[in-house]
Amino acid sequence: MHYAPTIICGLTILLAFAFHRSRVLLAALSVALAYWAMQLSLDLPADKSLVLTGLAQLALCSNLLILALAHERGLLSRHGAIRLGLILAEVIVIGLLVAIASGPLASLLQWQLFTSGVVARANISQIILLLLLPALIGLIARQVLQPSAVHAALLAAFLASLIAAFRPDTPFWSMAYMSTAALLLLFGLLQDSYRMAFLDELTGLRGRRSLQQKLLTLGNQYTIAMLDVDHFKQFNDTHGHDVGDQVLKMVASQMGQVTGGGTAYRYGGEEFTIVFPRKTSKQCIPHLSAVREAIEEYTLLIRSKERPRRQQKGRQRRGQGQSTKRVSVTVSIGVAECNEKLQTPKQVMEAADQALYRAKENGRNQISR
Repeated sequence: MHYAPTIICGLTILLAFAFHRSRVLLAALSVALAYWAMQLSLDLPADKSLVLTGLAQLALCSNLLILALAHERGLLSRHGAIRLGLILAEVIVIGLLVAIASGPLASLLQWQLFTSGVVARANISQIILLLLLPALIGLIARQVLQPSAVHAALLAAFLASLIAAFRPDTPFWSMAYMSTAALLLLFGLLQDSYRMAFLDELTGLRGRRSLQQKLLTLGNQYTIAMLDVDHFKQFNDTHGHDVGDQVLKMVASQMGQVTGGGTAYRYGGEEFTIVFPRKTSKQCIPHLSAVREAIEEYTLLIRSKERPRRQQKGRQRRGQGQSTKRVSVTVSIGVAECNEKLQTPKQVMEAADQALYRAKENGRNQISR
């Protein structure tokens, strides 16, 4: 049982290395080092134990904050080597402080701000808890401002490891909570890897790989719709790729609200797919029409180059004659359903693609079967 955190951290490190997720790898390494420090402190004199536990916890939580604020870099890159070197330097510095300065540091760490309550009964130094408060605020702010599976995992690991430090002398206490911290990092890694593999980064819709998996689960009755943005290349050439990306996001947002049990996917480029399990094409047409009309009626405001990007300055200059373009797009949709002629998802998709071309040839901004 005592080796559980080490085993889970080792597994997380191996998977993070394979997935090129250096932040999770270094976080798992930090958790493992902090756990070893907790176990080692149980056999040390009281002053050395207090210093080792407190400094290990401070290093771990500081590392989690730094990794949350840092950008993802390869472990074998210069940035990865620097981060790994800093963690190893922490180990050396903490070891030296415990060996040669444990007496004065223990006296400092024994200072108490609270003399009663849960904090007073905790084995972790109140000075360390006070120093960790900004790190906790920083992790929460990072998750609120830029939500992600990795940031949430780092915040959760911070809380679990902090609880582990409260009663390190209680049997299996630190083991249980440090194992939880490692598992949370592993879960965050897997969730983030799933997002990268199955979700389209630009639009947030499920991607082509997710579509292929969905097609394998369909029964004998389903409908597939292929959707394409009309004149998208011309639109891109006129307004630029940044505006084109805004259009794709808008189209994806409207498609994501499709009713009737449909699921939207980004097939590639400006082409999208909607799958309706257990539905005929006749049943799906009203839901697809609602999506087409919503996209047609949506107006995008193109930010002029002179317009300030900060909202406060933009409000101050509002109404001063700034030119703002309003643009809109339409989509064409091709629909096909599984039947005696079209028995496989590949055949149904090809038929929907042909129907999409007919919609284009007939004037666009319409649905064809």
